[in-house]
Amino acid sequence: MVPWFVMSFFLLSQAVDRDADLGFARRENDEHCFHHPPTSLLQQRRSAERAAFHEWVPDVSEALGLTSPPHDSLVESRSVHVAKTAGPSLVIFSFWVDSDARFALKLSSLIKAVQAVRGWQGGAYVVVVSNEQVPGVEADEQVVRPSPECVAGEPGDLCMPWEAIRVLKDYASRGSYSQYAYFEGDILCSAATFDFWRLHVDEFHMHGFLLLPHRRQLLEDGSDVMVDCLYQLNYPECGSALWYKSSSSLLEDSNKYSNEDDNLLEDCPSDRTQVYFQLRNPYTAGFLMNQAQFDEYLVSAASEYNENMSLVREMAAFGLVWDAKYGPQKVATHAEMPVWHLVPLTDTSLTSHPTAEMDSLLDLCLHTCSCPSLQNASLVTVSNLTSQPTSEDFLLMPHPTSEEDDSLLHRMASLRHLP
Repeated sequence: MVPWFVMSFFLLSQAVDRDADLGFARRENDEHCFHHPPTSLLQQRRSAERAAFHEWVPDVSEALGLTSPPHDSLVESRSVHVAKTAGPSLVIFSFWVDSDARFALKLSSLIKAVQAVRGWQGGAYVVVVSNEQVPGVEADEQVVRPSPECVAGEPGDLCMPWEAIRVLKDYASRGSYSQYAYFEGDILCSAATFDFWRLHVDEFHMHGFLLLPHRRQLLEDGSDVMVDCLYQLNYPECGSALWYKSSSSLLEDSNKYSNEDDNLLEDCPSDRTQVYFQLRNPYTAGFLMNQAQFDEYLVSAASEYNENMSLVREMAAFGLVWDAKYGPQKVATHAEMPVWHLVPLTDTSLTSHPTAEMDSLLDLCLHTCSCPSLQNASLVTVSNLTSQPTSEDFLLMPHPTSEEDDSLLHRMASLRHLP
């Protein structure tokens, strides 16, 4: 049986639609509707991405999903109404201008990343924070910090991300925005990734989870890899699958299955869109936050530089991941939520696991129902922190309680490089 609160939500939505038909203002193309591409279309898109990068075509915006696929190309697509929020997204990029031989590639990557953000639903206000004025970037504003500082009076080349975080918090206090994002300058977050995140982030947050993208890269040989699942971290696999059915998914499934299949509806995923992934290393060189998460972030020690950090630049990009309320065990991503790392790794000794490994685990979860639900996973205690420290004594380097958890940040720090 469909739970009473789900049916109430359904009846309420029907009433709202009737009111709209009676004359309430309504746009024909509601900007808050999103269509899910089926798995077959996702596979086609990935094939196109690999082909484009393998041939090094100049314009890869379509291959990277900068524009959403045409609605008439989506088989069995569905529209979901998302609660309206006011204002555009505030998006901050950190960037470093130098004389590196790869600067032209870095600059073109930043230009593409800003272009992608321009396609986000609801619009975006884009600010680039750098050590010099950056030419050719269509940002709304540029903030120049010639000598970036992690703390006042202590400049350092790795401190630009923390300058960007301060800009994020400052601009947020002076404007009206609906979502908040920070990325390093070579990270591309497509409109499709943003839409999927926006559609599901609220329900995950209600369960105590952060829904974040995962960072991927297409190599010259066409390989699609999970950038931050490094073989050098000595993990046998990149993470594990879990599943979750939103209230809208439950309504859909109730129309697909008979009453005899109620246990299936409650205990197993019915399609790939309901299967998520928990990364062992949930680093993506950036973050996305809704308003509720950003309110938490403003009062969290995670939003402030801490001298005990062993990973200065990376800790800025972790966002709320290492906040006492969360931890890596409370972070989930989805196959339809990649961000793309556009500049190859400088350290060629570092190698990443193929994305196909994640896909295999997601398929196994779907076909065998062998992975936990989000509700069960939300009961897991965050083992990376031995207590819930206050903002005064919180250290972003956690005090782990297991050998595996102890190794994550230490392994990352030992590599002395994160792309």
